Amino acid sequence: MRKILITILLLSSIISFGQNDRLDKGRVTLDYEIKYITSEHYPNEERILRIFLPKYYDSSIKYPVVYTLDGQTLFDAVIKNVSVLQDKTFDDNNIIPECITVAIDNNNRSRDLTPNLGFNSNLELGDFKEGPKTFYNILNQEIVPFIDSNYSTSGYNVIIGHSDSGHFVTQLYLKNDNPFDGIIALSINDGGNYFRRHIPEKLKQEESKLLFIGYGNMDVEFNGLGYFLDSLKLDNNNLMIKKYNANHIQMPFVSLCDALRYVFSDYRFYDKLIDETFNKEFDYQNFTKKYKKNILKKYGVKTEIGYDVDYLLNKALVTDNTTVFHNILDDIDRTKILQLQFRFWYCNEFNQNERAKKYLYQMLNSDDETDKLIFFANLDDQYLNFFVKKLKQPLEFIDFVEQAKVKWSEYTLEFNYLILKTLVNEKIKSFKKREYYKYCEQNFKENRYFDIKYLKKLNKK
Repeated sequence: MRKILITILLLSSIISFGQNDRLDKGRVTLDYEIKYITSEHYPNEERILRIFLPKYYDSSIKYPVVYTLDGQTLFDAVIKNVSVLQDKTFDDNNIIPECITVAIDNNNRSRDLTPNLGFNSNLELGDFKEGPKTFYNILNQEIVPFIDSNYSTSGYNVIIGHSDSGHFVTQLYLKNDNPFDGIIALSINDGGNYFRRHIPEKLKQEESKLLFIGYGNMDVEFNGLGYFLDSLKLDNNNLMIKKYNANHIQMPFVSLCDALRYVFSDYRFYDKLIDETFNKEFDYQNFTKKYKKNILKKYGVKTEIGYDVDYLLNKALVTDNTTVFHNILDDIDRTKILQLQFRFWYCNEFNQNERAKKYLYQMLNSDDETDKLIFFANLDDQYLNFFVKKLKQPLEFIDFVEQAKVKWSEYTLEFNYLILKTLVNEKIKSFKKREYYKYCEQNFKENRYFDIKYLKKLNKK
């Protein structure tokens, strides 16, 4: 039903878009900040941080932070995915919460990220080499604190790595002093099988941190861990393993959308809470409070359910839960978060006919221009069928249309036609039938309801 409203609004935009407004070319730009930081470990080096903020960044609001290593190569792909997934342009319908995205450029990649694959007999597998260990300290003790002190962060941190940096972030996941709540590790070389041995055990201990592992079927030497973990069929909500038809270079570009959605997978996800609360004691206000509390605790962000409430209504409908259905609608009536047409449609689908009828009369009495457009768009289809076919009340429908004719006299032609059609099709005797026909014939103009040919056929019935 939302499509109806969207279509009407788009039609209004199209009408106002004239031939002289044709576009010749377009441009998409994503602006971001550049910061330079110097580490006490490498005082003669400046490291670049690329920082992409939400479109309407507000320092009074807290934001999760998505960090990506290999900033020179991965940043563009990451922010393009983040910008789409967090976009709030239409009805705040973002898939993930708005985030701050930080790319950490490499100064010396081989020094900072070369993994320990077990070739150094003096170094235990699972321990960082000297360079990555120093970078680990820079990340934890300098970069993350720098972002936290200069931007409004929520405390929920995600980090992305690919290839050697994917190995690095997987090692982070196995450490107890890891400041990252979501780890996205792509194309991992599991030299020495250290990760195969320790990730399953870590999953048994870890209750909150999420690990996404992406691997490609053509990513030779970097897909063994993925195949192995897949074969274990681990049943753990804190791990997602996903295979892609991709080689090593392609992996970040095909997987980042899935990975970002996973590390924010509780955002706008209600099924767990629905299973707990959809019962006779259901209270919509308590439901929303629990959801908001869960999201604040997990991601550190404040949120509202907003337009997602139509999902909850549909859940109540498909589970035949009348109590929950009406409790949700009661609160929607109070907040007016859903347009009347949506409320009517759900009640009609759920055979809650009296409530459905109430919404139609409310729309009839509304002074809102959108209600008027939607009313006119659905009168000849949904509302006619509701009164005439479902309720078997053609006379009430005629009276309903007569009231609409008084309110919106500019549609008198169309409304008179609907009354005439109802009288004829339902074989209702009325001395005014000829009057309605004559008006339609004499005042005919092109319209969305009927043409003159059909009008004449109706007159012959």
